[in-house]
Amino acid sequence: MASSFGYPVAALPQADAAVVRLVQISDCHLFGDAGQRLLGLDTRASLERVVQQIQCREMHRGLDAILATGDISQDGTPASYQTFLRLLDPLPVPCAWIQGNHDLVAPMQQAAHTLPEPTLLDHTVVEIGASWRIVLLNSAIEHQIGGALVAEQLDFLRQVLSATDRYMLIALHHPPCLVGSQWLDQQMISNFPAFWSLLQGQPKVCGIICGHVHHEFHAMIHGVPVWSVPSTCVQFLPGSRGFALDTLGPGYRWLELYPEGRIKTAVERVLPLPGLHLSSAGY
Repeated sequence: MASSFGYPVAALPQADAAVVRLVQISDCHLFGDAGQRLLGLDTRASLERVVQQIQCREMHRGLDAILATGDISQDGTPASYQTFLRLLDPLPVPCAWIQGNHDLVAPMQQAAHTLPEPTLLDHTVVEIGASWRIVLLNSAIEHQIGGALVAEQLDFLRQVLSATDRYMLIALHHPPCLVGSQWLDQQMISNFPAFWSLLQGQPKVCGIICGHVHHEFHAMIHGVPVWSVPSTCVQFLPGSRGFALDTLGPGYRWLELYPEGRIKTAVERVLPLPGLHLSSAGY
């Protein structure tokens, strides 16, 4: 629905009045064809294993929503997004998902219309309970690997930031800062100074989450914490100069958002599936 500020808002219930509980997943790289593999790995089976752990460890605590921060699909097919929704069926909570560089908007929107909740794509704000606003930004430029926030996205963010009645968590696909891997640092948001300029003097912005880097990362930038999340499939080796894979298992990030603006978060992993071609030079 549209808010009085002019941007679309999805209002979600809060299971526990004391804390908002979220799970971030990212970079699922699903195919429309169940037989296809990414660097030898079955990405469907890998996501399924992650979902099973979320179901066992997080659902009993009162999970409010799932944030999927891009690259849901590897091939951009409608079938890959339908597979994503089917694999998330065991988690009966709303899912907000944004575009990554491998995703295509049209099939994402087509699949999103099958969700019981309103379409939760970019240019959307998710409000949970009385204290929190989650801002979903689109850093993807279709058919390009690297990211940027186009003028429309920056204007959207500026407008959202003008409402200071809630604490904010910003979600996007590409990292808005260097992550310490030379090849990945070339793919961060290219106009990151404009992004950080908007956040100056915004004490209600309490954290930023991103995907794309396929490993766990944390930094404090201008006093704002930035967190990445492991992929639900293949993992990139942190600190590498060129493309390199890690042997760690897939994972997800849980976040607890407290009424006073504090965020508590950590990463959980599952055991890796066999088949990954560790010597691969890219995809």
